[in-house]
Amino acid sequence: MEMQLKNLLQLLLLLCSMASCTQQVWHTADAKYERYDVGDQAGTDEAMAELIEPYKSQLDSKMDIVIGELEVELVKERVESNIGNWFADIMLEETQRLSNQPVHFAVQNYGGVRSNSIAAGPITIRTIYEVMPFENKMVAVDLTGDEVMKLLDRIADYGGWPVSKGVKFEIKDGKAINVTLNGEAIDEEQIYRVGLNDYLAYGGDGTSVFAGKEIYDYDLLVRDALIQHVKRDTEQGIKQIAKKEGRIVKIN
Repeated sequence: MEMQLKNLLQLLLLLCSMASCTQQVWHTADAKYERYDVGDQAGTDEAMAELIEPYKSQLDSKMDIVIGELEVELVKERVESNIGNWFADIMLEETQRLSNQPVHFAVQNYGGVRSNSIAAGPITIRTIYEVMPFENKMVAVDLTGDEVMKLLDRIADYGGWPVSKGVKFEIKDGKAINVTLNGEAIDEEQIYRVGLNDYLAYGGDGTSVFAGKEIYDYDLLVRDALIQHVKRDTEQGIKQIAKKEGRIVKIN
């Protein structure tokens, strides 16, 4: 079903891009150009909408499938939010399922969580696409304790990102202080496995700490991991819930 859904999305994007083209510009070898209008836009839009409708209806029927239940409204905030905690905890659990080594924690960039809120109630496939529309993959990277501190400093400098359970620190003057992981201080010489998305692993949002590191690519989209997690919980009778826990606290 996921492959069919992706194919429908790609088709709709192609058709919509065709519908939006009201003119063509052709360039010749001597840099001259001619402009061609392709007709009445209203008529084109109506015809294209009629063409797209059967595919849109089929897509909507799949996107609106309920896969779980959310007990509380999730809201995007800084420095910590329940939607961020929910997202990062799923990333930790799903990365751990894929990794052959313990995953110590997970992070997700603030801008990568696209929904400002998710209402309590049914969770659909559409809900997950709205919160994570990007094609980012689930990956993991090993960092020394010293490098973990550099990563958390980067997160602090951004004003806070979603971090998974067990991570606690304070932000002061754009730096991470009083850092603990599962109640223990970070050991600068220990190796920690971090779950994250490939955008960050390849240096997105200024995360240069991952440069030159081996990236464990699990060939699974973050979005698909979220969907699988919610479905699995639903099969076990578990509803989705999250709360702020003081994982990150900003000191004025």
